[in-house]
Amino acid sequence: LTLSVLRQACADLPRLPVPWRVAINIVPSQIQDPLLVEQLLQTMRSAGADPRRFEIELTETALVGDIDAARRTIEALQREGITVALDDFGTGYSSLSYLSRMWFDKIKIDRSFIATLHESSESVKIVQSIIGLGASLDVQVVAEGVETERDARTLAGLRCAAEQGYLFARPMALDALLRLHGEAVTLEAH
Repeated sequence: LTLSVLRQACADLPRLPVPWRVAINIVPSQIQDPLLVEQLLQTMRSAGADPRRFEIELTETALVGDIDAARRTIEALQREGITVALDDFGTGYSSLSYLSRMWFDKIKIDRSFIATLHESSESVKIVQSIIGLGASLDVQVVAEGVETERDARTLAGLRCAAEQGYLFARPMALDALLRLHGEAVTLEAH
C-alpha cells in the first residue's frame, strides 16, 4: 500500500508548486524492513521524482523494537534529502528517548494535546514544552489537529510556527487543492 500511495504521489508531484512537499506515512512494521529505503528511492527514481520533495512520517510505535535498524533507515532517508517527521509526538512511552538516539527533521505534536488546550493547563504546558524542546534541538514543530481560530491563536501565542488541521482545510482531491491554492494566490495578489 505504501508503494502504491508513493507511486500516485510521484505521478501528482509535477502538478504541485515547486516548494511543496508530499508527506507519506510509513506503517510501523516497514521501518524495520532493510529494503524500505531502496524500494522508496527506486519508486521515486523510476517516476523521475526528486526525493527532496518528500517527507516520511513515522509514529513512535514504529520505533519500538529495533532502534538501531530504525535509526539506520532514518539516516538513509535523510542522506537522500527526504525529510523525516516524528508523528503523534508525546503519546508514546519514550518520546524523549527517541529524540536522544536519532535525528528528526520535524516533530508533530499529537492532536490530543491540541484538542484539550483550552480545558487543561497541563496540555498547554506540554505543548509549550514540546515547542521549546523543538527550538532547543533546532527541529521544526508542527501542531496537529488545529480546528478553531482559538486553537491557532493560542498556538501562535506559544510560538508554534507550523500548524495543520481542519481549520485550514479538510482532506481533498488534488484538483480541489490546486484550485484552493490558485484562489489563495489570487487573493494575495490583490
